[in-house]
Amino acid sequence: MLFLSDLSGQVTFFQEDFETNGEGDRYYSSASFAIGDGDSDSYFGRVVNVNDELYHIGSEPVPINVNNQYVSQSGEHFFAAENLDGDDCANNNDWQFLRLGAIRIEGASEITCKILVANGAGPCGDYRARWDAGEGLKVFYGYNFSNPTVEGLCFSPDLECNTANEMSNQPLNLDEDCDGDGEEGYVSNEFTEYSFTVPVPDTAYTLSLSIRVISNSVGEEIAFDNIRLEAITPPVACICPEIVSMEVNPDAVCTWEPYDEISIDINDAETLDGIVNSCNDYSVVIFHSPEIVENPYIWQSGNFTILHILQSDDFEGGVATISGNELPANVFGDSGFLYARLWPAPQNYDCRPYAEIQLDVYPLPTSNLELNQDSIEVNSDPVSGIGGGTPIGGIYSGSGVTDDGNGLTFTFDPSAVPDSGTYLITYTYIDSNGCMDPSYDLLEVFETAVSTIEFSITIDSISIDGGIVSDLGGGNPPGGVYSGLGVSDDGNGLTFSFDPMATGVGTFPVFYTYDTENFNFAGNAQAVDSITVTMSTSIIENAAEQIQLVPNPASEAVWLSADPSVSLSEYRLMDVNGVVAIQGSLEPGSNQINLQQLPIGVYYLYVKDDTDGTWAVKKLIKQ
Repeated sequence: MLFLSDLSGQVTFFQEDFETNGEGDRYYSSASFAIGDGDSDSYFGRVVNVNDELYHIGSEPVPINVNNQYVSQSGEHFFAAENLDGDDCANNNDWQFLRLGAIRIEGASEITCKILVANGAGPCGDYRARWDAGEGLKVFYGYNFSNPTVEGLCFSPDLECNTANEMSNQPLNLDEDCDGDGEEGYVSNEFTEYSFTVPVPDTAYTLSLSIRVISNSVGEEIAFDNIRLEAITPPVACICPEIVSMEVNPDAVCTWEPYDEISIDINDAETLDGIVNSCNDYSVVIFHSPEIVENPYIWQSGNFTILHILQSDDFEGGVATISGNELPANVFGDSGFLYARLWPAPQNYDCRPYAEIQLDVYPLPTSNLELNQDSIEVNSDPVSGIGGGTPIGGIYSGSGVTDDGNGLTFTFDPSAVPDSGTYLITYTYIDSNGCMDPSYDLLEVFETAVSTIEFSITIDSISIDGGIVSDLGGGNPPGGVYSGLGVSDDGNGLTFSFDPMATGVGTFPVFYTYDTENFNFAGNAQAVDSITVTMSTSIIENAAEQIQLVPNPASEAVWLSADPSVSLSEYRLMDVNGVVAIQGSLEPGSNQINLQQLPIGVYYLYVKDDTDGTWAVKKLIKQ
């Protein structure tokens, strides 16, 4: 702590001149605002004088208007206020305050508080005298972190300026007894030093100050600057803890990956103890910021994340180490800055130790996987050369997967997975910094599907008097059902029997149907072959060419006619499964067959020629 002595022997142990921004660190204010696009007549906050032009310092400088320009200020910056409620009700408050503290005073003798004050409004009789009863400026003080409530210095309107108890448009005067009536001298536009005495009780170890301004009209202008605390015997000097350095291990990490550890080095950890440093018990707070912080002792809301707080007993030999699992990883999404500082901030502004380190966080790579083969038959041998991951150089993994070690492909073994189904394949790419990004695709393991049905009956013809023939077959794959005129399926998915007496002489279709509900099927559901039933003594001529069906295709009915040399006696209309749909007798000449009750489809019309007992077959389409 720096002490300055004046001619009276008083030592200055605290000073705030507003030359640098101390908001949130050395002091805090209830608000900081300036209303208006041009010269503002409603403001509160830190002000700078630039060539006798005054500007309120906020997010952007705003010019302010003063009736009587302030003079004799200390430095370029000071605090100023006017019309605090704003005529447009933007602020909706007629008083604001600035608070300083808690200032260490343990061991100090009686304290003198000094402050420069200037008034922009006019003196008595001047139309610019604008102050009203109850308004003005007051300096309060309090001890040991309490709210400052003791009045130390007051400035109030002179209520007897023109006539007794005149309550409005009065000059601002010093009010020594703080009774609301300023009677001890006009406060001019020249910054003038005022002071008051602050006793130091034996139990007091900190002092807080509050400067409160009440102003609700344009022209009620006031400013203050260079606040100082002096004492013949200053407070006990504090030992300032020294934060030497901060290190992270490893030097860099991948995005969202925590550091293994952070270490903080303090020159003498015992100086964090208030008994040792004669001021305060301190902790060391570690925080992260995405951007560089000009003053780590000024908290900027939303611009930092507190990671850890270290106490004095966390240090061994002056070094404290924080394990990575004690730190939230989500703050390391981007490169940023890590800070270590004391908490709370020491009141000596020359004691602001901190360590800073810029973090090196590697971005994650981006991978993608689109398999060049997305399905494999469950009974197949292991398949090599499957790939599709980018960038090249990654590793494939998953059930049934063996990485080929070339950064390009893998081998998949269907026998290594439990069953058919869909399996997740992972491609993990690791860049030169050791940062990885996985990507995924699906590989289907499927059962063998039937691609087509084949049927070729093991015999071509049967004599009509040959009796029932058993163990006929020829359907592939096994498991289907045989049907047709004269056909009896054996129920074993392999064979059938054929009775030629049930058909008569002729050529008859036999159908082999594969049940798609019970089998994995991906082709035609049915195949057809034929058996010819012959006379026992000679080969029968086929009479099909002598029979006409008109119209064909037909929708409601079909006319059946034949050559006069053919004697037709009966007919059977069968569907593709060999099931008789319609049957009946035939008259000589033309016969009409009604098709209205039949579903649309393909049918086979069998007609019997009584001349030789043969059956002729014609194909009929119902539409």
